[in-house]
Amino acid sequence: MSDPLKMKCNDVRLSEAFAFAGKTKNGKPRPIFLPPVLVARLASHPRGLDRGDERLFRFHKGGALYYLLMAACQIACGLPKPVRVKRGKQPERPKYELDWVNFHTFCHTYATWMRRYAGLDVRGLVGTGRWDSMQSAERYAHVVASEEAMAAQFLPTPANRKGMEKPGKKRKRPATA
Repeated sequence: MSDPLKMKCNDVRLSEAFAFAGKTKNGKPRPIFLPPVLVARLASHPRGLDRGDERLFRFHKGGALYYLLMAACQIACGLPKPVRVKRGKQPERPKYELDWVNFHTFCHTYATWMRRYAGLDVRGLVGTGRWDSMQSAERYAHVVASEEAMAAQFLPTPANRKGMEKPGKKRKRPATA
């Protein structure tokens, strides 16, 4: 969350669907792809983007931003919107099944979706710049069934002991890399 909060307006190039994070958690700068939906939202930024070295977002970590993200999370879980409390006080929240969810959880969701829906492998995750090494991205290797595991579809089944869908029609085996 801190990477986009540090971004300046001149770090964003909407015509290229690109942003640049000069200061990141791991100390290495990285380019960021902006999906079309985000480009459209940033193009309609109420203060515009031609503000040079001014911060892109006025939010600070904590406070209103934390409240908005927590409210979105609780509403998405089917829970009532939390009551906003004054600075220095702890909110009284109901205990719920997903109480452990925080902003960092969304980073894990991003990685999982990039593996499952975008088809990236571990090397691809590192290539996004969000992960620093293969070792740090390896934790997401399990979210997609391996090609070897999918070979189980070719085993014989009780309905057809020869491992065929229907008599005379063999399953097409996927190409291996």
